[in-house]
Amino acid sequence: FGSSCFFRRQAMRAARIPRCFRGRRRARFSTSILRPRPEGLVLTSDFKLYLTDDKGRKVSPWHEMPLRSAGQLRMVVATPRSTRTPLSVGSKVAHNPLMYRPTGGLVHKLMEGTSLTSGFLPQTVMKRDGGRLGPLSVVDISARLLGAGATPLVVLLGVAEDPRGGQQVIVAQETQSLSDAVWIERQTKWLNDVHLNVDAAEKLVALAHNQWKETLADPLSSWWLPGDNPS
Repeated sequence: FGSSCFFRRQAMRAARIPRCFRGRRRARFSTSILRPRPEGLVLTSDFKLYLTDDKGRKVSPWHEMPLRSAGQLRMVVATPRSTRTPLSVGSKVAHNPLMYRPTGGLVHKLMEGTSLTSGFLPQTVMKRDGGRLGPLSVVDISARLLGAGATPLVVLLGVAEDPRGGQQVIVAQETQSLSDAVWIERQTKWLNDVHLNVDAAEKLVALAHNQWKETLADPLSSWWLPGDNPS
């Protein structure tokens, strides 16, 4: 019996199955159509924006939503263009909803609206300033404006400096025409240390996805993960 358990553990490691998912029955739901569902008062620290499937079940946009759909990347919109109150994923809250960033107990407000839409890629982890871990940040230069909680298919364009530390990827929605190089340059002027290099972006996404797997193999105790403290 002991040797059987040993070989099973070895097989799990070889398959790189995150520990939080091992031995658990995965929830069966479709992530192809996710709808945002707000809870709490807008512009308060109690506000949460959940993503739900077609049956109304809450889905973690960070850990349960796949990185790719039919081979194409899918991002999660957190802060639409021209927004003064940015949202970010709640790593410690059940189902990882989008929440306002607190500043001294109050909702964090920018001096002016954001120039570009931003969000993150699911099933990724990157280290930011102060050693904090979070999903890989994304900036969307598309003309089409989507609301918070949208999950559009996107294509990679390059990488840029992340204001919170490290790098972020530059993307455009699949429906956006990318034939106008002047337009792309004009949109990315708001970013620092821009490299319009698809290969560099692909490598950064692959690195962040592998770091997500490694982090979940020995997860932080403060993180909410699928199967923990359901609500």
